Order: sequence, then structure tokens, then C-alpha cells
Amino acid sequence: MFGGYPWIHDAKALELPIFPWMAPAVYSGPPPLFSLFSPELIGRLQLGQYLLDFYSDSLAEVPRLDGEQGKERRMREVMYLHLTRWLRLLLDRKDQMSMASGLEVRVPFCDHRFVEYVFNAPWWMKTSDGHEKSLLRQAVADIAPEMALNRRKAGFPATQDAEYDLGLKAELNRIVNDGDEPARPLLDLEAARVAVEEPVEEATSSFPRLRLESAVRTNLWLKEYEVDVGAL
Repeated sequence: MFGGYPWIHDAKALELPIFPWMAPAVYSGPPPLFSLFSPELIGRLQLGQYLLDFYSDSLAEVPRLDGEQGKERRMREVMYLHLTRWLRLLLDRKDQMSMASGLEVRVPFCDHRFVEYVFNAPWWMKTSDGHEKSLLRQAVADIAPEMALNRRKAGFPATQDAEYDLGLKAELNRIVNDGDEPARPLLDLEAARVAVEEPVEEATSSFPRLRLESAVRTNLWLKEYEVDVGAL
């Protein structure tokens, strides 16, 4: 709501015609998300074009203000994409994790009246002091402690336990070597074998880990819904 995520302040991310949270994976050079799948499959699915089309369709939904130009116009687009695409993913994940643990999580900043009000606040207000969440920090400056007012944005932490990465690698290795696993025909087996052998220290950053998760998750999904890959 207040522009806290780092890519919202990343000039390179804002210039690319893709969702800004995906931009670091494009310009920083880590392996693409679907690089463990066969090039033939990726070509057939035309994922790159799908993402471009989805991004274009999403931008067409953005409510516009007459006369709004330049940075303000672009940031209205970015904040709308965050509210309607990125936030929905986070809330869905929050619901699943909290309910699985019997935990009631409240999200007061997601009250629809609050969202509608803050969405239309100009971007310059949300960054008026040169930092993220300026509007929020100024609104609570007389009641929040100093350490909270000056604290930097901190997102949900990803697990840094190497056992998780080792578990992903073990499962991917099993899929590669088991001819009955449904995702096996969809994978680039050589790339998957290389990924399995990579040192864990090089795989704990989010993008390389997402490659492993995508392959393992696809296999689980195919099995759960009994999809016959050979019939595709």
C-alpha cells in the first residue's frame, strides 16, 4: 500500500515491460525460472509471450487520472499491479500457512476502504522524505517508537536452512531417475542433473531455488490431479 518493496524503487525494474517483481530475474542474470524444463516444452508453451500479454492486459485495467503523467502515472500502474497481482498471491499464501497452523492472522491494512483511500494518494506523498512508506511513518510519527519509524522494510523471510535445499535436490534427483514420475518427460534432464550437483551454497538465493521448486511442484501437481502427460 505504501511502496515498501525494493523493486518499486528500482529504476531498471520500472523501465522493463514486465511485472516489476520479476525484473531482477531478468537483468541480474540468475538462471530463468523454468530453465530445468525442456526447451521444446518452453517453446510450445510460449511463456515469454504469455507473460508479455498478461502484463499488457493488466496495464489496460489500471484506473487513470486525467492529466497524470510521468513518474506519477507509472507509479499508479505499479501500485495497481501490486494490489491486484502480487498482493493476491501473498494473501493466499498467508491464508494457507496460517490456517494450516490454526493461526488467525489479521491484515488491517487490507481493509477495502483503507486500500481505496491510500491507493489514490500521490506517489510523491508516499516517498516525500526520500524513503519508502513516508506517508505511513508520518501518519504515526506521534505514537510509534523511533526504532519502528526508522526501520527498513522487511519481507517474509525465506528459509535459509540448507536441509530444505538438500531436500529439493534429493526429490529432483529422484524424479530424474524414476521413469514413472510424470514430470520427467517435461524436464531438461541434463540441466536437472547439473542443478542437483550444484553446491547448496550457490542454490540458497531465491531464484535458483525457485527453479528446483518449480520442477518438484510440477511433478506433485501432475500426480495429485492424475494428469496424463503423454496425452498432451
